[in-house]
Amino acid sequence: RNLRIATHLILKLEDGLGGCEGHVTVLSEYGMFYRTLEPRPVNARIPAVLALKSRLIQLEAVVLYTTSFDEGPFKEPGMGMKFVKISRADRDLIATFMLEQLEESIVRQSSHQ
Repeated sequence: RNLRIATHLILKLEDGLGGCEGHVTVLSEYGMFYRTLEPRPVNARIPAVLALKSRLIQLEAVVLYTTSFDEGPFKEPGMGMKFVKISRADRDLIATFMLEQLEESIVRQSSHQ
């Protein structure tokens, strides 16, 4: 039900703490994982702008969890975030983007067989 894809999208935090810009490495219709060395506290609500295709998506997300390098060899530093304020049109755009990425992946895999 909650499909996630690996990606590399630019996200800018607009929480007044330096306007941190980084990358979303996992995306779903309902949230994302934001790679950063400066995670915000759990439960922080953060306004942000996500660059997706040629659009800038204004959203607000809440931090659900944080990770750091010292938590294991396969952990990347950052924070898991859930969208709490995003327009329906932007959520639909994310869902469409995810389906396109999955379709491209399937086509690439079938052409290598």
